[in-house]
Amino acid sequence: MKRVRKIYNSLMRAVKEGSIPFGYYGPETCRWATPDEMRRLGLKDCPMVHLDESGEIDCYFTETGATVLPGTLHH
Repeated sequence: MKRVRKIYNSLMRAVKEGSIPFGYYGPETCRWATPDEMRRLGLKDCPMVHLDESGEIDCYFTETGATVLPGTLHH
């Protein structure tokens, strides 16, 4: 549970700083990555991901912070 809190804190910090793509960050747009998505992103941990309007992942969150995927538009 401590790990989940750290990931959530990374998401909240990134939203507050505005360092992630513009959009709604909540239960409708954020979820845990699937094993296939983790392989595609080259990750071993299961990060929380954010989906853009088209349903594609535009950024993800781990205990250490937020990562915006290349080619994603910022606000």
